[in-house]
Amino acid sequence: MPSTGFSILAGCAAAVLLLLVLVKHRWFVRRLPLLFLCTVVILLCLIHPAQLTDIFVAIIDRQQYAGIAGAFFILALTPFVIVLVQLDDTRLSICDTIVCLLPAVALAGLGVLSAPRSAYLSVPAILAGWAMARWSPLSSPGIVARKGTVLALLGLFYGVLVLYLALDPVGFPIALGPLVIFSLGLLLFTLIITAILQHPKSALCFLLVWLAVAAFDKQFATIPVGKGQQGRSTQEALNTWLAARNDAVDRYRKAMRPLPLIIMSAEGGGIYAAAHSFLGYRALTHYCPQLKTHVFATIGVSGGALGFVMERALSRPVAHTQCRDEVAPNDVPDTIIADLLSPVLANLLLRQPIAWLMPFWNTLPDGGSTLAETLSHALGPARDTLSNKPEDAALLFVTTDARAGSRVVFSPIRFDGSGDVQTFSIAEKESDAAIQDTIIHAAVTSARFPFLTQSAVLNDGVASRVLVDGGYADNTGALTASNLISALRNTQSVSWGKAWGKDNCPTLEVVFAAKFMSEANWSGCRLPLFLAHVAFAADPTADVKPAADPTIADPFLALLGARVGEARRALTGLEERQRNPALDVTVHVDNGFYAHRIAQAELALPLGWRLSPSRTEALLNDIAPIHLCEVDTQKDGTRWAAAEHTRVASPEPGTTASPEQERKVRQEAIRRRTGCSMRVLMRLFDAEYRVSIVGIN
Repeated sequence: MPSTGFSILAGCAAAVLLLLVLVKHRWFVRRLPLLFLCTVVILLCLIHPAQLTDIFVAIIDRQQYAGIAGAFFILALTPFVIVLVQLDDTRLSICDTIVCLLPAVALAGLGVLSAPRSAYLSVPAILAGWAMARWSPLSSPGIVARKGTVLALLGLFYGVLVLYLALDPVGFPIALGPLVIFSLGLLLFTLIITAILQHPKSALCFLLVWLAVAAFDKQFATIPVGKGQQGRSTQEALNTWLAARNDAVDRYRKAMRPLPLIIMSAEGGGIYAAAHSFLGYRALTHYCPQLKTHVFATIGVSGGALGFVMERALSRPVAHTQCRDEVAPNDVPDTIIADLLSPVLANLLLRQPIAWLMPFWNTLPDGGSTLAETLSHALGPARDTLSNKPEDAALLFVTTDARAGSRVVFSPIRFDGSGDVQTFSIAEKESDAAIQDTIIHAAVTSARFPFLTQSAVLNDGVASRVLVDGGYADNTGALTASNLISALRNTQSVSWGKAWGKDNCPTLEVVFAAKFMSEANWSGCRLPLFLAHVAFAADPTADVKPAADPTIADPFLALLGARVGEARRALTGLEERQRNPALDVTVHVDNGFYAHRIAQAELALPLGWRLSPSRTEALLNDIAPIHLCEVDTQKDGTRWAAAEHTRVASPEPGTTASPEQERKVRQEAIRRRTGCSMRVLMRLFDAEYRVSIVGIN
């Protein structure tokens, strides 16, 4: 619907509602809890966020049918109980019956549009809930006389529910499922409104006490990052990294090519960003196992940070074989499709509201701690393999200082000379140091989006900082990558202490080569390095929309849009600085910048913490599309040509492409560009010129 038409419709609805309040004030007040519930559900259905629609897809994919049936039974039955308490009458009119059933019916309709088979479960559950409310003892006149007892029993039910959540904050919510938790959470707020209307004086007294205590009650979680320690300098980090890669140094020295040093970054975006960075990294190391050896650091932001943690925990050692032109793995890892959403949602909608109602009790974990515990549960035994040892690729997680607006980066490497970023080290000083919890909590801190997951406090022994999602300051990780690249380029020498051909070189002069395809000078005590950056990011034009009419939400949308725009400009600026000005192609091995993009809008990937198997399989189809980059190998291997392997039919002359055709064309263009970017990157490790290309426009 056009925005003007929607505005007229919304205005008419608001006018009718206002008239109803003025003319039938008592009628409106007595039904206020149900009207609140209907308004929230209808707004959600109109917005239909991808995470909500993907929940239905995930439940059908995983055959978790009890979750759908239970959620809609509760959502259909409980409104009748509330309206009986409010109206003091068991004889409901047709209008009241419709209002009671509207939330369940509207949500079921959204489910049918997302996963049609959900109707086989939601419709019978709604009918069962309505039948129980109509013909069970709930509809007897005696229930009205004991409405205080009914409210007390409902309160006791939620108290027991929260007790179970406190005892098992991860397993119990996952067993219930996100739809059941979502329904219980909405109904909790509806019941709170009902209790306030039934006992307004008691509610006012409680509110005053709550405000008085809350004013002195700081509800922030402290990040368990262990003891503060000084991070390694860039030179020290490079020394340790090179010492563990003697074979790679010898191999590139014999080939007369600079040694590739790779920095990876992954932008924020919840579970889809985590899946993108994890699956993309896995695909790259599948095609070129040597790549992992050359990764110096990974920079994760929000969901991208969780993806790098998953990769570090779930990856297995691979042989340093040559690059291969084989089909990438198409299995769906259990960790990616694990339910990370239900525990966080239960904390947000059930545990925290009840904890807020108890001003003297603040012992329940916050949403970020719950997400960290859920991630540990999803990783399983692989969690124990997490490490951030000096010889490993460094794990960096970007957060935002909520007070200063600057970046705070959990990093084992300190950035000397970077005034706009502060680093806090989580490196291991001992090889057997157990810092798995520290790594997970640091990554989750990068994903602490306010309200959904609470802010956290970092106390490094000097000062306390309130930290939130890293996407506010650096959503793509490009600014942090630029700081690290600048610090590396300022490194002039490294310690070696080993044989260096015929020379005795206790230290090596670091030389950063501008080109990889040209022969590198390894004579004397020189160490030529080729800095490369791999960026996992959604396509920058994914959310471009035509101009629309002004709305009341424009200031908030402008803040979010500016955040995304600044992050993308930072990534574009990094690409321009990496690009070799002598080249006339946009994607070339000598540019040192390799973008791995996905069509997030076209794939309808959710911005939340649960990804359905269907969406994951669609993402897998776009993760490694190197087959779209057809190559023509010449005998000497010095030049490769690339051609588009798959084309989408253009519309007939004189006609315009449909939105569906435009989406397919754009998605194919993104897939082809990503496939060719992967082939160009693989050239850094392909000495036999079998699967890579040099450059492509």
